[in-house]
Amino acid sequence: MKQLHLFLLLALMVIASGAMAQNNTIAQNQNGFTQSDRERLIRMEAILEQHEKRFEELHSTNTWIISLFSFLTVTIITLAFWDRRSSLRPIEGRTKVIEMEIEELKKETSIGKVIAAFREMAKDNPKIAEVLKNNNLL
Repeated sequence: MKQLHLFLLLALMVIASGAMAQNNTIAQNQNGFTQSDRERLIRMEAILEQHEKRFEELHSTNTWIISLFSFLTVTIITLAFWDRRSSLRPIEGRTKVIEMEIEELKKETSIGKVIAAFREMAKDNPKIAEVLKNNNLL
């Protein structure tokens, strides 16, 4: 009898464990989440972490490239303005000297003396004054 009880207990345990295994499988299938799904999610998380690291590296690289490009652009524009101004300074100086020489020549030439004489005459003669005004010499 003891053997029968032992056999029945053993049979009951086997049947119960089989039923539990089926219940676990049914429960997992009802939730739609199995061990293979869990493993797949773990692999996906690992891949996503790799992609995140790569994007961070790319972002850092792009930041450096943009910073370098901006620095070079500002440097080139600054050098262009500096070069333009430094190359025009001698020309401006020469131009001022030439303008001063032209003014001195106007004062010293006989034409300047003639115009000065006509201006003197225009003080007494209104006809000469009118001619000089029409020609913008008075």
